[in-house]
Amino acid sequence: MLNEHTLTQLRALRLDGMVAALADAATQVATSDMSFEQRLALLVQREVDWRDSKRLERLMKAARLKVSSACLEDIDWRGSRGLSRELIASLASGDWLRHGHNVLLTGATDHAT
Repeated sequence: MLNEHTLTQLRALRLDGMVAALADAATQVATSDMSFEQRLALLVQREVDWRDSKRLERLMKAARLKVSSACLEDIDWRGSRGLSRELIASLASGDWLRHGHNVLLTGATDHAT
């Protein structure tokens, strides 16, 4: 386990994703048979994932959505609505957010409250 000084330095560098990965017991077990390069790559990937997650949280909060509890599982897929599962899955991936694109949805929502 890393000493507290090293963890403090990682926090000072704002590498909180790496700190979380190092504290994760599952990561420690999984990395026991890995080379240094593989372990480093895993830590860097965890940091990238953590930053992406925080960025998405920040963007969603800034969006101030009226129905923040909406989820993909609740979509009504009836044929009369004309929704494309592939398009919705593509939008759900969030790549458009990561690339700085905008999405404009028009038409009736058929949202029942």
